[in-house]
Amino acid sequence: MLTLLLSACHPTVDSGSPEVTDTGTWKPPERVVPAPEWSPDVVVAELDELASDGLPNLQVTLDSYIELMALGDETCPGDPTRFDDSTVPLTGCTSEAGVTYSGVAAMFQDEDLGGGVQQGFIVFGDFQFIDTEGHTYIAGGKSLERVEPVAGGLFIKTELSGSWSYPATPGWFADGASGALYTEGELVDGSLSLQISGGLGLRGRATYTPGLFFDDAVCPDGEPTGEMGIRDPSGGWWTVTLDDDCSGCGALTWTDGTEYGEVCPGLAALGTSWRASMSRYSP
Repeated sequence: MLTLLLSACHPTVDSGSPEVTDTGTWKPPERVVPAPEWSPDVVVAELDELASDGLPNLQVTLDSYIELMALGDETCPGDPTRFDDSTVPLTGCTSEAGVTYSGVAAMFQDEDLGGGVQQGFIVFGDFQFIDTEGHTYIAGGKSLERVEPVAGGLFIKTELSGSWSYPATPGWFADGASGALYTEGELVDGSLSLQISGGLGLRGRATYTPGLFFDDAVCPDGEPTGEMGIRDPSGGWWTVTLDDDCSGCGALTWTDGTEYGEVCPGLAALGTSWRASMSRYSP
């Protein structure tokens, strides 16, 4: 009797859980590959122009930094090599010479890089300079050249990461660049060995390489091996996979794997530009 009374006082509560209906196995939407807007001839022309422009010479990021920091004073930005929010307010400051500084910035050169390095530089931070003509140097990332001596020559490592632009300068820096591009190379007894990797957006082109290799001991004419990709206006990517025969030619493929035959884009000029840029360093 007691059990019946307790049951009456505590009725069963409906959880309200909805019925589960089996709708079948979920499938992701099919990937839609866009049709390319460029023809293979246009791809080759774009890569030719990219190579002839050469790799960005990072020295200009340092030279512009030093020039504009030299127009500072004791209170703005204070230190001629670096500043942060302890010396420059978040709203920025303007020196007596008329240059405005804001953000966080630092620069080191040569032995100050540490690790036994004797040549090179690094400029890094997230900063903005406005020069006396109203041109803006904008940077958010790192610009690095690190040079170490090796037997018979030099080992050089470079990095351009983030976004960099300054319209008052000539060449690539005026146009601006963004991405993460890395090089590691040796110049030993005049012979070049170089690897380029990463991606960069520059002058309306987006490019990427998992590895582009130059080795004078293997390909004395300076032709590279490896891969180079460039983005089509449709959003898809073209990839050139270079042959290992030092011809500078290779198979051109579209995003979906469709092959478009063999092309010869003239990427040797990238190695030539790197060698020329690094010739300012001496063993």
